[in-house]
Amino acid sequence: ALTVLFLMLLGLPFVVVYARRDRALNVLLLSRGVSNLRQLFYEWLPHFLSLVCLAAVVFVPVLAMSGSTDNRVLLLLTSEEWRRFVLLFVPVLGMVSAFNLFIFEAGGNIVSATLLHFFSALCMCYVSGCFYPVYTFPRAIQAVEQFLPSGMARGTLLMAVGTDVPRYPIVGVMLYAALFFVGALLIRSHK
Repeated sequence: ALTVLFLMLLGLPFVVVYARRDRALNVLLLSRGVSNLRQLFYEWLPHFLSLVCLAAVVFVPVLAMSGSTDNRVLLLLTSEEWRRFVLLFVPVLGMVSAFNLFIFEAGGNIVSATLLHFFSALCMCYVSGCFYPVYTFPRAIQAVEQFLPSGMARGTLLMAVGTDVPRYPIVGVMLYAALFFVGALLIRSHK
């Protein structure tokens, strides 16, 4: 669960790169025939790849040394289980990078994007059970938790380490990734 929190907050160092006050470069690229969709994709791709690199360097070794939710150590996973872990972990990183771009576009400038990113990620992770077990919350919050992006990411990562999850959160992760990307595209198109 803390992995989801760290993944959601991992976009904070990138705020200075992606949150802009000046849209002159975007206007110049539009005048040269580069659409908003291509611009946003070419911003999403390096952000996604940098999150993959950070996850490979930071999260996987930490998870391998600590132990997963069912007390199995990632170092003891078979090659098939590792494949499953990577195939489920990568879409979560894609959703997180799309979430980051959406927040950076919605924020507008560095300060508001930083605050918006921090508090939205923190609130989503709090309600999704990243700080406390979900069963400690009232039933209404438990019902909402499973539909939040962080709840879907938590469920997907639980599936990745072999825990049985009653729903298929990977579909929700991919839908949220598309929704965040389209939201960022709409915000950029209206600026």
